[in-house]
Amino acid sequence: MKTNLKQYIEDKIFITGISGSGKTTIANSISKYADPTNPHKYLSLDYDFDYIRNSSILYVQDYFRNLPNRFVMDGIPYQAENLIMNLDIFKQYSKENKLKILCLVPSDFEEWKGRILKKQQALPYSSINFAIFYHKILTQITDLNIDYYDSCVNEYITLKQLYGRINWINPLLKFL
Repeated sequence: MKTNLKQYIEDKIFITGISGSGKTTIANSISKYADPTNPHKYLSLDYDFDYIRNSSILYVQDYFRNLPNRFVMDGIPYQAENLIMNLDIFKQYSKENKLKILCLVPSDFEEWKGRILKKQQALPYSSINFAIFYHKILTQITDLNIDYYDSCVNEYITLKQLYGRINWINPLLKFL
């Protein structure tokens, strides 16, 4: 995936987006190339975060407390509450630390579908998750220090442009 990323001055970068949006690719790119003199350590949310223990407030608080001083992570840790993402601890961490959130959106349905099928994920399940993420979860963090990036055309966009580019997901919203 070719990228057009700017250099980030923030020491802590969280990359968010739905499966197939390019989180791991972009996180690795930032880790390796954004600042060669002071690289960000790459952290994989799927490998470093215990999804079984994330219903514990203490586990999630400890997880944030133990993060390194400079990193890029391909996801946002959260506390699970009855199958709902509680982002309160993350939002508190965000207010206490100078960090950047980079939200990725794959605007081209066919390209995104190809990424999902390549990962051998179920398209109907991924499509519902897409709708939930961009219309339920993202709305909880739009007040934070966040950039939006279209990973299909490799450009920074506004939040309004993000929703305009994913209007193909609108028929699924009636199921939420």
